[in-house]
Amino acid sequence: MSDLLENGVEDTGFLHLSQMRDQLQVCEAEEAAFKQYRDDLVLDENFHSYTTRYSRILKYDYTHPGQFKLNPGSHAHPRAEYLIQYDNKVRKPTYASKLIDFDLALLEFYLEEGEQYALALDQFRVLADQGKVSPTTSGIHQDGEDSLFIHFIESSNAQPILSTLYGGNSEEETILQRPLGSFLELLFVNDSKLFHNAEPVVQVSP
Repeated sequence: MSDLLENGVEDTGFLHLSQMRDQLQVCEAEEAAFKQYRDDLVLDENFHSYTTRYSRILKYDYTHPGQFKLNPGSHAHPRAEYLIQYDNKVRKPTYASKLIDFDLALLEFYLEEGEQYALALDQFRVLADQGKVSPTTSGIHQDGEDSLFIHFIESSNAQPILSTLYGGNSEEETILQRPLGSFLELLFVNDSKLFHNAEPVVQVSP
């Protein structure tokens, strides 16, 4: 699996996989269970000054291979509720198990046995209603992490949103620009090398 990253990502700093639903063999019941958690996200006051964003961030101490420990003191949004079902064996959200396992398998070449890593599951939904435009991000930026796995979940009554990668902190250094639109579609980003951004959320029919 990690050969997908080895072949070319060292040079480009990114990987795009569009058919993730088929790749993970996700059935309709699993997809429905995954999406229902989007209805349980909490309004994020950290972004209220410029957008309407609902989110939940779960952070883990991950020891390779396969050992997860939820870090309950590291939630970025303390007002959010974290009543999530976990797999008793590995302590990760049951609805995201296949996805997390796939993403970590892509990094297999880079992870060392017995080493501990910080892993964050950042779930968010941006709402635009009554004709308003809601920014998805604050602009061209880096998250300050080693690697990012950006997965699209779904959209409703929204125009396609372009995701853009940059070689530097300016639009002149654009290297990739495309909309994400299929369930779990993946954009892997080397966050130490590239910058990223996404267009605002705009309604199709207010």
